[in-house]
Amino acid sequence: MAEEERLTKEQIEWQQYDLTNRRINKILEQVDINKYKVWKNTFNAQDVKEYLSSVLILFDETFSVFKPEQIEKIVSHLRNASQILRKVMAGKSKNIFNDLFNVVKECDKAQQLIRLYLQQYGYFFKKGEREVKSFEDAIKILDEGGGIFGNIEKS
Repeated sequence: MAEEERLTKEQIEWQQYDLTNRRINKILEQVDINKYKVWKNTFNAQDVKEYLSSVLILFDETFSVFKPEQIEKIVSHLRNASQILRKVMAGKSKNIFNDLFNVVKECDKAQQLIRLYLQQYGYFFKKGEREVKSFEDAIKILDEGGGIFGNIEKS
């Protein structure tokens, strides 16, 4: 292979990041679909189980980048959700709707923490400040679609 055809270390890393991000994005989309189904319909155990499963998969694919204390927080919510759902599935729930609601709340908290921690590592948004020196600069940012994100740097 000619020297100019070889991929640089940076190009190889970029391709690896891209593949990982695509895989994680598919899981995030499934989490969103399952969450939508759960909140759209009256809670039923199967939809709630699918939501919990998708959040567990998301955690499984991302936990390696989190700090131990972050993992503990997420696992606490996932453990609570799993215990409540097991009670419902075993027919031991005295208030199925309430218990399923609590499973969904725990899943929501877990996936929100996962997204928060991923964002802390710059997964979702690249943030930076765009200096606004004049009214014209502010209008230009709004015209470019800045809106409430007017201080976010364009990538």
